[in-house]
Amino acid sequence: VASFPCVHEKTALRCERAWISLVTTILVRVPLAYGLVYLSRSAQYPQGRKECIFVSLLISWVIGAFATALFYRRGKWRQTALRQ
Repeated sequence: VASFPCVHEKTALRCERAWISLVTTILVRVPLAYGLVYLSRSAQYPQGRKECIFVSLLISWVIGAFATALFYRRGKWRQTALRQ
């Protein structure tokens, strides 16, 4: 029977890492890119500066790194790894 991969305990570690990636991409990177481009509009750049997209990538990667570090420090991954 096929099931969602995060249902089983063996895949819980991979599932949490996937959630960090999804959250930083959808909830941080995209709105941040839109916001930075919107705020960078000027007479010279009526549609905003293109560099803002790369800045949003950098910021979301840093937030993802912090989230991963917090996940690591929390130590729940050790319990999952020991059960396997």
